[in-house]
Amino acid sequence: MYNLYLDESGVSSVREQGIGLPHFSIAGIMIHETSSMFINERAKQIKFKYFGKTDIVFHSYDIVNNEKDFAIFKNQTQLKDEFNRDLKNFLTSASFKVMYVGINKEKYINYDPTIKNLINKGLDTKKYEQALVRRMIKTIFKNYLCYLKCKSKKDKICTGKITMEGAGENQDSLCFNAYHSIMGGCTELDLTNIDVRNFLTCISFVTKKNNSIEVELADMAAYFLNLEHRHRDGKVKHIKQNSKELINIFSEKLFKNKCPSLSESSWQDLSST
Repeated sequence: MYNLYLDESGVSSVREQGIGLPHFSIAGIMIHETSSMFINERAKQIKFKYFGKTDIVFHSYDIVNNEKDFAIFKNQTQLKDEFNRDLKNFLTSASFKVMYVGINKEKYINYDPTIKNLINKGLDTKKYEQALVRRMIKTIFKNYLCYLKCKSKKDKICTGKITMEGAGENQDSLCFNAYHSIMGGCTELDLTNIDVRNFLTCISFVTKKNNSIEVELADMAAYFLNLEHRHRDGKVKHIKQNSKELINIFSEKLFKNKCPSLSESSWQDLSST
């Protein structure tokens, strides 16, 4: 049994392109159930070592900027360096695969004349933004199905679950819509609705208060690969060394898609497709 955990980085509204918001992305972390015990135990050890408790959320923005619980590292360079080493060693040794789907909002608007026209006229673009988010989530689901299909054998189907951090009623409904859409079958993978239902067993939502380290890993993957995406597109001029190393860790865990009908890379830019 595999588990897919999803989280997003940025804001889906194509109008919002301020500092830190020129891109929107969704990342998925695939973890086999046998790997979850190590991941959870090691994460708890690190949290207890530095905070004296385990109900700490590894939230990327807070880690990078020493905010909230991570304010203990302000002006404590040596302690922060030690924490960073422990975090990177943990992520490197943890067994999981990564998928990433993102857009450059500026490119996306210029590619889609309908949205560009609506923005120029000051009209509502929400319907199109929702369709975009559904497509991004569905892209992740297709890659996940491909992974499960390739891992399956004739006499043993490899099954999977989906867990996503709850982001509010509207965003959660988009995830449900994408899920119900993929459950109707996936022609690109030559899978009927029955095939898909044999692979995917359920979908659920959690909050950060659930202290799910797996969702926290998805948050980190979305955050740091979004940062790399912005850097590739010239929206970020300089990335700090520690962030570079975290980007490399998540990049190395991207899996190569073996289904010829889908993109070989599990790092995908949908800005102009």
